[in-house]
Amino acid sequence: MAKITFTTDISLAAKIDLIIELVPEIVKIKEGLYRQLSKLAASATIFAANTSTLLPSQFAKATGRP
Repeated sequence: MAKITFTTDISLAAKIDLIIELVPEIVKIKEGLYRQLSKLAASATIFAANTSTLLPSQFAKATGRP
């Protein structure tokens, strides 16, 4: 647990291996966040969605990842 860091500072995305977003269930907000993250995060960074009503696969294009 000591190695887990929680942040709202998107500029740190370049240094993060796993990103789990926790934003409202609004497609435009999630897509916007993923577009921002895809510009900053390393290509090996894993994105995970916290959603109960939306399919994470619908955000793949916004992430620039499969």
